[in-house]
Amino acid sequence: MEMPPFSAFAFPFLLFPLLLSSTPPSPSTPLQPSIPLSNFSMENAAEISALSDFRRALEDPLGALSGWDPYGAGAPCSWRGVICSPSEPRVIELRLPRLRLAGNISSSLSTLSHLIRLSLRSNILSGPIPPTLFQLPRLRFLFLQHNALTGPYPGSNISVLEVFSAADNLLSGPLPTTLPPKLSFLDLSSNSFSGFIPSNFTSSAPRLRFLDLSFNRLGGTVPPALGSLRFLLYLHLDGNLLEGTIPALLANCSSLLYLSLGGNNLRGILPLAVAGIPTLQILALSNNQLSGSIPSSILFNYSSASPPHLRILQLGQNAFTELSFPSQWTARLAASSSVLQVLDLKENGLAGSFPSWLSNITTLVVLDLSGNSFSGTMPPNIGRLSVVRELRIGGNLLNGHVPAEIGQCVSLRVLDLEQNRFTGEAPAIVGTLDRLTDLYLGGNLFTGRIPRSLGNLSNLEYLSLYKNRLTGDFPEEFTKLNKLIFLDLSGNGLTGEIPATIGILQRIENLNLSDNAFSGNIPVMIGNLSNLRILDLSRQKNLSGEIPDELFGLPNIEVISMAENLLTGLVPEGFSSLWSLKKLNLSSNSFSGSIPATYGYLPSLQVLALSDNHISGMIPFELGNCSNLTVLRIRSNKLHGSVPGDISNFHF
Repeated sequence: MEMPPFSAFAFPFLLFPLLLSSTPPSPSTPLQPSIPLSNFSMENAAEISALSDFRRALEDPLGALSGWDPYGAGAPCSWRGVICSPSEPRVIELRLPRLRLAGNISSSLSTLSHLIRLSLRSNILSGPIPPTLFQLPRLRFLFLQHNALTGPYPGSNISVLEVFSAADNLLSGPLPTTLPPKLSFLDLSSNSFSGFIPSNFTSSAPRLRFLDLSFNRLGGTVPPALGSLRFLLYLHLDGNLLEGTIPALLANCSSLLYLSLGGNNLRGILPLAVAGIPTLQILALSNNQLSGSIPSSILFNYSSASPPHLRILQLGQNAFTELSFPSQWTARLAASSSVLQVLDLKENGLAGSFPSWLSNITTLVVLDLSGNSFSGTMPPNIGRLSVVRELRIGGNLLNGHVPAEIGQCVSLRVLDLEQNRFTGEAPAIVGTLDRLTDLYLGGNLFTGRIPRSLGNLSNLEYLSLYKNRLTGDFPEEFTKLNKLIFLDLSGNGLTGEIPATIGILQRIENLNLSDNAFSGNIPVMIGNLSNLRILDLSRQKNLSGEIPDELFGLPNIEVISMAENLLTGLVPEGFSSLWSLKKLNLSSNSFSGSIPATYGYLPSLQVLALSDNHISGMIPFELGNCSNLTVLRIRSNKLHGSVPGDISNFHF
């Protein structure tokens, strides 16, 4: 059964049960032909001609319609994608999705007067939607999404149309002022519609259950008249240019399950009546300018006579300044029946102590409080969140030690504590959270050695410990992290040599060890890291020797920074083979010789920094071939001669 599409959602594992419980209307089963081929006659010749004209207007690279023989037995009811009525040889359905069909939709389809369903979704169709399609007297289901259709919204004369999807096209112009009266599903998302949402837009379609106008260019305000849609289940207006406030009359949509207004310019407070819609399961208002207080009643919905339904609340990237505190009795009572799974309050202006009462919502799977101004310590009862997968509290003012109870959050995949003021040793207990894929502890005041227990996190892909006060050597245990993609240990006081075993980390793409005190030579084994894109070994002071030739074979490297070390030898010509290289910084070392002319053939090079070395000779004119080069730093060397004209406009 072909179902109407749903907007992409960031938490599919949470949305799936919702879609099962409440789906937009669609016919229960496709109609199947049962007419014997011998009963077909010339009465359907007009339909054969119309479909043949439709086919001739298309490019069919897969040959999907090659079997459409107008002279074949049973034509057109035996053709691929064509379904006829069980009572007469008239076409009632045309289904041709995902066939890479290109070209325009022929207006000849308007001849199919018995057509009930038309599905041309997920092709490469272009041109306008023929207005004559909207004059088909029996058309109830029209699926044109995921194509490249252009032009305005066509007419809306079909009195029986129930489902229309034209999402993800290139349609433009204003929205219609009226809609078909029986319409229950309308998806015009991801187009280029502009202008206002007409105040009477939905008055002609009181049965709407699904309305998606997201990711267009719609301005003006959210029409309060949308509140008259008492059957509405899904309302998506996110990703537009809407202004003004959220109309409290939306609370009259008493059946609403999903309300998404994110990514607009809405301001003012969050109306309690809207947040308190008793059936609401998803409220997504992120990335607006909403302000004021976030009442705790939204989280718990304890004022409602019915059990709470809210499962996803996204209020991040607004200007809220207060998260009201419920009474202890209310928090415990309400949390016992809470079904809230996602709470996103990131990047607001929330301050005060860490809201420890949130740990009463033990159903939380995602908790994001990052980018606020919460202060004080992290409460031990955070360990009650045993099913939380993502805990993001970075970018606050939290201090003290990370409580050992964090180890009770055994379902964690992502732990972000970055850019706070945590002190003491980095929490070794984190090494027991064996499901972690992302661990961010950078930008704090942790001291002591890096916990060796982190080497037990076999699923870890991202590890950040930058800008702490960590000491000791590079943990050999890290070489067991064979899924690691990102490692940032910069801005600490790590010493000793960079171990040769670092070459075991075959998946790593970003390796940043800058601003430490590593000594010795650059390990040859770094040349084994074939996925490496960024390598930063700068500002070690004691890193010495020559750059190993093995580094000149890194096929994906884009950034190399080795500035402020004691590296010696000739300026390496081997970097000329790194065609992906965008930035090369070898400043403040002891390189000698001349600048290789072959650097002029690095097609992606944007920054070349060779200042403060012992480089001599002339500036090679070949550098003028680097069409993307914008920064050339070569001061404090022994260069002579004039600057070639082709590079005289660079930033030196």
